[in-house]
Amino acid sequence: MADYQISAEGAKKTAVLLLTMGEQFASAVFKRMDREELAAVSKAMVELDTVPTEMVADILRAYYHALVTGREFIR
Repeated sequence: MADYQISAEGAKKTAVLLLTMGEQFASAVFKRMDREELAAVSKAMVELDTVPTEMVADILRAYYHALVTGREFIR
């Protein structure tokens, strides 16, 4: 269980990232989430409208930057 709650904005960013990266990536990430995180991200996925290309690009850049620097991607 996580020692923090995922924010609505964090859940939305995660939802966009998982939908962009594909089923295998999403499945691997879902396996590592606790119940609350999974519920928040699943809800965000269902509520997503069309996501502008610029937003997807920004989220992918932020994810890449988090990987390279070792910083948290989502809070």
